Amino acid sequence: RLVAHVVGKRLGYKETQHDPLAVTLASGDVAIVEDELLALENLVKQRQNGVPLARVLGWKEFYGLPFYVSAGTLVPRPDSETLVDTTLAHIGESTGPLRILDLGTGSGCLLLSVLANAPRCSGVGVDVQLDCVRTARYHSRARSSTHMHSMQHDEVSCIGDVNRLSLC
Repeated sequence: RLVAHVVGKRLGYKETQHDPLAVTLASGDVAIVEDELLALENLVKQRQNGVPLARVLGWKEFYGLPFYVSAGTLVPRPDSETLVDTTLAHIGESTGPLRILDLGTGSGCLLLSVLANAPRCSGVGVDVQLDCVRTARYHSRARSSTHMHSMQHDEVSCIGDVNRLSLC
């Protein structure tokens, strides 16, 4: 993954978990140039020092979507995908459009993954950390999501009529 990350930038590949660059690298058709080798050595050192792979690469796939991992956000965890599954099941049982509240939204991966699979819903992501709000907004814009709004606040009172929200 580290070699694909370094060499893929030069070759114009966008990384995902199912990256076709891995096949190209396995066939030995790609040479690593000196500056890429230095970058690769730096990434390997980070991993040796215990930095999680998602932090080294700067992104993590969650619920089939890539998410940028900023310094202030947690790395999305595969076991958190069960929250998305549970929320989607709850949404499937409802009759009308829902507005979903994601308190402590972080990267926005939970809310955006739900919204990507529930087009009749909208959501609000709230976090006290400005870096998290910026990261969530970045992800929302990258997915052209008009159904997610994110804001920085330390109180739920900023959201409005909480009775109209589905808390999942």
